[in-house]
Amino acid sequence: MVGESKTACSLARAAWFGLAVLVGVAALATVATPDAAAAVRTVPPGESVQAAVAAASPGDTVYVSGTHVEDVTIETSRITLASAPGETATLRGRLIVWDGADDVVVSGLRLDGVNAARAPSPTVLGDRSVFRDNEITNGNTEICFILGSLARGAAAEGTVIDHNRIHNCGKLPSQNRDHGIYLEYARDTRITNNEIVDNADRGIQLYPDADRTLIANNLIAGNGEGIIFSGDGSLTSDDNVVRDNIIANSRDRYNVEYYYGESSTRGSGNVVTRNCIFGGRQGNVLGAGIAFAAYDNLLGNRPLLGSTLADFRLAVRPTCGPTQA
Repeated sequence: MVGESKTACSLARAAWFGLAVLVGVAALATVATPDAAAAVRTVPPGESVQAAVAAASPGDTVYVSGTHVEDVTIETSRITLASAPGETATLRGRLIVWDGADDVVVSGLRLDGVNAARAPSPTVLGDRSVFRDNEITNGNTEICFILGSLARGAAAEGTVIDHNRIHNCGKLPSQNRDHGIYLEYARDTRITNNEIVDNADRGIQLYPDADRTLIANNLIAGNGEGIIFSGDGSLTSDDNVVRDNIIANSRDRYNVEYYYGESSTRGSGNVVTRNCIFGGRQGNVLGAGIAFAAYDNLLGNRPLLGSTLADFRLAVRPTCGPTQA
């Protein structure tokens, strides 16, 4: 049963630190060691990032400098796309990690996903992609992250989304279908240490077939809704764990909810625990005991004030989370 447990949430302090270390180690394990002959190229303004990525071989690094307006599709495994050292470069356009492009790393970039096709960005179809230390937005025009494609039969496996700021994704006014992170067909995703804020609809949507996801140590706040467990017909999202997050201030609906429509099949093995959940417009938790187990969460009706992760942690200290990641 959902309940208020300050003792349990105080345990989150240790969990935030411990899990961050474990996730960091696990994520590093997914990054392949560069080949001895690996190349490093920096793409200055006026040159094509897509051309550099297309020419890259496994193990290569493509650094981006300045601002680039173009769509980029990565089709080669084991390449790194990152800002040039000392910079935060901007890539404005759709970014796709194609099916079969595995162990790709995207780091330190500002990814503005505005694109002519009005399609989700980043789109992740390859396995074991790592997105770390990026700012990801699209100025409220479309879904940001989408993981996997049922239509293509491409499950995104082992994606790591860590230490990013994911904000202002999705069209306004809300149409109930544009999200910060949309796990469509995904396995073993790790969503950790992110700020997922001010998105039109769900901060994170698990629909219809997202399994074994870990969602931990994030700020998920100011979205239309926080997190949803859902499915379609025989497809369900199973064995997902949501723990040690601050989930707050959902503008339209609940902070944590579920939806299965007319389907009698519902997800199993889903857990929501040790989170601090505050100030959802319609309430904090909908579906406990139906679509997920919920226990040892700290609940509050009042919205939390602040605009950054530090502000939110201060608002709930000492019962939820440390003062720094």
